[in-house]
Amino acid sequence: MFVPSLLRTRSQGTVSMTDQKDYATKEDLKNLKQDLKADLKDFKEEIIHRFHIISEDHLAQIKQLAEGITNLYEKSERDKAELKSEIREGRQEISPPSNFPTLSWTDV
Repeated sequence: MFVPSLLRTRSQGTVSMTDQKDYATKEDLKNLKQDLKADLKDFKEEIIHRFHIISEDHLAQIKQLAEGITNLYEKSERDKAELKSEIREGRQEISPPSNFPTLSWTDV
């Protein structure tokens, strides 16, 4: 990373405060640029890696949710069919026998 105090010092001999420069050399900037590019590339790869991990987990959860919804739908269809058959059986039990006399208002 860019550290101005490190870029201002010179590796050859002692430099007085008046001889120090307040800017980086082209070589310093070139090295800094390369370092930043490498850091950015590493950061990008780490973000992509974490995204893949998170998306895999979410896909697994979505599949599990879809299976649960399918199971609930199938169970509700079974329950619906069972209720229909119980209703049909109940209607047959309630219906009067065919030889049962029927009354009308005119008979009263």
